[in-house]
Amino acid sequence: MEDNEATRRLKTADSRRSSSFASIDDARFIPGTLLAGRYRIVGLLGKGGMGEVYRADDLKLGQPVALKFLPDNLLNDGASLARFHREVRVARQVSHKNVCRVYDIGEVNGHHFLSMEFIKEKNSRRCCGE
Repeated sequence: MEDNEATRRLKTADSRRSSSFASIDDARFIPGTLLAGRYRIVGLLGKGGMGEVYRADDLKLGQPVALKFLPDNLLNDGASLARFHREVRVARQVSHKNVCRVYDIGEVNGHHFLSMEFIKEKNSRRCCGE
């Protein structure tokens, strides 16, 4: 009986780990990668239809940031890139406690990204009223 309980706990821990890091195998960048001579990747935060978001350290400003990369299928779409740049310009004008600050836009090897405020999970829950 004890063996079954231990096995169940290990399987549960493994499934939690794999669900949190399952997409790391498909990530563009591995932890430790230096981008644009400024951002050191810490890890992948999420991946979806609108791209990938990484936790990184901004070595120039000495603070943690989130880097959001456009998905590959939009890299050569001029209209999507124009919309991306327009959204960044608008987002930089917004200042509210429930909105992440957008810092900058950039490009690394043809991959367009924006750098924005990194909010720790416990703080994001507080901001969202959870």
